[in-house]
Parts: sequence; C-alpha cells; structure tokens
Amino acid sequence: MLAADQATRARRAIRRHPGYQRPELLATGPRHVWSWDSTTVRGPAPGVWYTLDVGRDIVRRAMMGWRRAEHEDAQRANRLMATACRAEQIVPNQLPMHADRGAPMPATTLAAWLAR
Repeated sequence: MLAADQATRARRAIRRHPGYQRPELLATGPRHVWSWDSTTVRGPAPGVWYTLDVGRDIVRRAMMGWRRAEHEDAQRANRLMATACRAEQIVPNQLPMHADRGAPMPATTLAAWLAR
C-alpha cells in the first residue's frame, strides 16, 4: 500500500523549505544605515547584570545612542532610538536599522569598547 501511494521514499525529500533572501543594506554615507545591538553586561557586584542597548551609525562608527537598564524594555529602547533620530534630524522611514535578531548575550568586547 505504501509503495502504491509512493510513501516509501525519505521524508526529507518531501519537506522543502522556501528559499530565503538575506537582506542587504548598503550605506554610502553617514545617516544611511544604523546598527542596533542589545547585550548583557556585568554589574558592580556578583550576580548583578544590566542590559545595554546601543545604536551606531555604520559609516561613521559613531554611537548615536545608548541605554543601560536593569532589564530589557522595548518601549524604552524605542524612546532611545527616537531621541537619537531627532538629534540627528532623521525623518520617519529615512533610516534602515540593522539588527541581528539574536538573543542578548554577555559581550566583554562591547563593555571594553565602552570603557575606552
């Protein structure tokens, strides 16, 4: 019966995932693309951790805004980027924002960069 229904072949040949086109952002000058990252940094005492949100212009490598908080908060992060956009005179829909869509993770290199 299985052979008659052509159900004896490998299942992985049946299931196909659709193709995914990775988005590409091209920045040809300042204020064309910003990068956004959220990471966890160690606090002053053992067991104390903070969330650090940073927005940077990828051409100038300048920090456009940052925020440290005791926990992640999307509304505060949105206000941070809105403030940075107003300061840089960015109008709505002018600026693509790149983010890796990954989970926040401890990043000692980012903490060292901020310490400099």
